[in-house]
Amino acid sequence: MMADTTKPPNRLTLAWWNLHNFAHYDADRSSLERRPKQMGHYTEKRDRILAVFEELVGSGFPDLFAVCEITREAAQDLITRLPSGFDVAVAPASAYEDEFQVAVIYREGINLTPELPLIPTETEDVSRSTRSMMPIHLTLPGHVIRFVACHCTGFDEDSSRTARGRLADYLRRDIYDFLHPEVPNPEVARHVVVLGDLNEEPMSDLFKSNFDGRRDRLVTQECCTAGRDSHSAIDHT
Repeated sequence: MMADTTKPPNRLTLAWWNLHNFAHYDADRSSLERRPKQMGHYTEKRDRILAVFEELVGSGFPDLFAVCEITREAAQDLITRLPSGFDVAVAPASAYEDEFQVAVIYREGINLTPELPLIPTETEDVSRSTRSMMPIHLTLPGHVIRFVACHCTGFDEDSSRTARGRLADYLRRDIYDFLHPEVPNPEVARHVVVLGDLNEEPMSDLFKSNFDGRRDRLVTQECCTAGRDSHSAIDHT
């Protein structure tokens, strides 16, 4: 996809939130465990989410806000109730998927470009209901940052850790391919930020074996030091 040519921001704010079973109301599916039983149940949850946004950020809504456990219809409804100038990216529907997907809400006009979703089920030995991952690029002078929002398999089955390992390897290969393109451009530095609900602890063996970054891991271990600023933001000067 072509990148937005609008002037990029000097600062990008981002956030992630697992909305936990945020589904739109569908009378035909209201008997399912994770679905709202009445329209009022859906609107009440949606309004609570919006109230949290208002309390946390006021008018300063993040430039990039990724969420998971949301249906496409709920994501489309949510975007209409946020400040103007935002759009949402979510993977296309699949007959076998988990309806609760990853969605990325992003500010338009600041060089954020949604890319084709990553669909592990097309190539990996994982369940057909495995959720897609949503990448979005930020283009800056001399830099491209690839954000990948993902929600990995949870702990509900004995094989779940094996599945998370396969997803981590899949994501590792995608990161490598992005950082090392076949035709590199020496004038453009490439970076990757993975965010989401990975259902693993940051220092787990899975991270160490698939996303080995000793320097950054050390920084992560020190992130709770008293006085350290913990807000999520990227500064570009």
